[in-house]
Amino acid sequence: MTGSGKAATVDQDPSATTKDNGTVQNPYQLLLDRSKENDQIIDIRVAVIGNVCAGKSTVLNAILGDKFSEVSMKRTTAGVNLFRISQAVEGNEEPGGQDMKQRVLDKEDTISENEMDWSVVTDGQPIKSAESTHTEISSDNRTLRSSTKVVEKVFDIQVDDTICKMRKDTRLVLIDVPGINEADSSRKFKDYVRSHWTTFDCVCLVMDAVQGVNTEEQVELLKFVKKNNEEGKDIPTIIIGNKMDDPEHKQKLELVRETRQKTIEIFGETCSEDFLARILEAGSKDIDDAGLRSGAVFVPVSAAYAFVYRKAGSLTVESLQKLDKDILDDIGQVEVGIKKWRKLSDSKKCQVVRDAISDPSEYHESLARTNFHNFLSVLAYYVGGDDAQRGLLAKQIDVVLRFLAPNESGSLVDAIHYIYKRCQAIGRSTDDLPTNFWRVYLTLKEDAMKKAGEEVDASGLPPLFAELQAYYELATTVGWDIEKDKAIKEMKKLLKIQLWLVLNKWKKWSFETFQSQSYVPESKKFCGGDNNDECYNGSSGCGRGYYTSGDNIYFVCGRQTNAMICKKPTKVDWTNLSPHDWIVLLSSILLPSNEVEFYEYFGQEKTSLEAILLKLRIRYDSEIVSIENGLNLTNEKIYTQAIRPKGSKNDALLKVKMPSELSDPSHWGCIGWKYTKFYRSHKKYITTRTVTFHAIHSYQHQN
Repeated sequence: MTGSGKAATVDQDPSATTKDNGTVQNPYQLLLDRSKENDQIIDIRVAVIGNVCAGKSTVLNAILGDKFSEVSMKRTTAGVNLFRISQAVEGNEEPGGQDMKQRVLDKEDTISENEMDWSVVTDGQPIKSAESTHTEISSDNRTLRSSTKVVEKVFDIQVDDTICKMRKDTRLVLIDVPGINEADSSRKFKDYVRSHWTTFDCVCLVMDAVQGVNTEEQVELLKFVKKNNEEGKDIPTIIIGNKMDDPEHKQKLELVRETRQKTIEIFGETCSEDFLARILEAGSKDIDDAGLRSGAVFVPVSAAYAFVYRKAGSLTVESLQKLDKDILDDIGQVEVGIKKWRKLSDSKKCQVVRDAISDPSEYHESLARTNFHNFLSVLAYYVGGDDAQRGLLAKQIDVVLRFLAPNESGSLVDAIHYIYKRCQAIGRSTDDLPTNFWRVYLTLKEDAMKKAGEEVDASGLPPLFAELQAYYELATTVGWDIEKDKAIKEMKKLLKIQLWLVLNKWKKWSFETFQSQSYVPESKKFCGGDNNDECYNGSSGCGRGYYTSGDNIYFVCGRQTNAMICKKPTKVDWTNLSPHDWIVLLSSILLPSNEVEFYEYFGQEKTSLEAILLKLRIRYDSEIVSIENGLNLTNEKIYTQAIRPKGSKNDALLKVKMPSELSDPSHWGCIGWKYTKFYRSHKKYITTRTVTFHAIHSYQHQN
């Protein structure tokens, strides 16, 4: 039983990925991140949660059959530890059952690694012993105790027992989360569980059953789990009533019954003994019943004693001498009593333990007293086997579709492709994926157009065009011919909308609206020099004819009696664009318009935009400004004097800049450039589909 201690460590800020209702904003990002190392493997994620000192790490160690995580009477775990498990598969032994125990006893140390079929490789991570993993986690706990962030650490481990049956493309991941009620943690672990709930496939909630549910904190814990199931994602939930170390203790049995009753009040009859019995029967008979995998189930156990026996049960006789003394003592005291055990020599103690685990029936009876085998059976029924995992993976897909959006891990099409592969893996229909793509795309398009329409910012449009290009390629790969045509049609539509946006904004623009928001003409005589006929900016001017007031700069014409107060707009919008802003914007958008691929479909828009550009250049970009040009002496002429090359070039008059590269998303010609490139590289297909479309349309019209 080994583990990798060189896994990646990442800092997680729960608030950064959490919405107001506590659900993950983009679980696709988390799920995709998990699959980056090996996109052929899908993680089945089981979270072990609970309050401080409930025995969560003990439960995890008992599941794994070795001491991977630190265990103590006081709070220990300080970071979130993810154990990615490769388990040996030989025959059809029951999880944690007698078959594996008997195999170990029969073969003892004759089992070689080559005789085992490891269910999942470990992505090339180095392998270390469980002892080394435990040491590393213990060190991390001391370091992270005072950390304000949640730190995740991943360990690749191998176990000798079969926890549950896995598909060839799935891997079991156990997540050990520190106590969510831990003092001085600022609720960070509770927030972590809430924000990551939709990425879990199953939750094991560990409670101290012998304490009963007699505090508000314990009740709140149960309600916390129920709320996440209702509002985040409904996942199989196993409530483990831990520390039931003496199954014959009447008072403890009564407390366990009280705990069970409280879980029934909160979760319903799925926490009853009858429902548990139905799950165990279905599991033993290999009956698939999705209804049994919904809701919460209550299972009382003794994780401490289960760990002791499962650990000892996997050892050969020779290994007993190297067994942890505490484990040896626990087994021996149960078998012969504390007083007698203390009187035995070391060799006698080993013999007692040897006798206890040598008899399969006695060993199985001792393990059964912990009731841990029933918990393992429920866990295996919930997350093991093809039927259960198809259901879990379908829920993963549903969650990703619900929160579908592009993010730093990939584009919207990356997400669709990710989901497509997952659907293929479980035989789920992919018919709804195009609908979901267009649903999210239209939302992104609305946001991008709003930004362009309100802020004169085109940077949101090129990412949309890139999504359409990627979607076209994906549709080509998976054979969605109709979607290819829709992607091409939307590319043309997106560019046309951009062009018409500019045309419509121009219709509503006037020099008067620009002037009213950008500057105020005034009559002043400051310089009075006969040769001082240009507009000056501050100290670069004549040195006499300017002054400032707050953020406003007064530009003064020396010989003229007209001055101009420039006002910096609080935000850039279409109404306060200057004529030269329009010249820059139109020049940018028309840069790729001379390409045949552009004017073949957008000739009308190209002609209209060019006419506007020509008008602006004649009226405002001439070196000689006269009354014959139609300029108003009190405002337009003053503007042209201020904007001329020897004059002022301040942000109040020139707000739109042309990036040096057409590939820059902020360039207004970017998507026109992208369209011409795409059209040129796919011209044969586009031309063929266009001819086919017109032929079909003509036939339908004639008939």
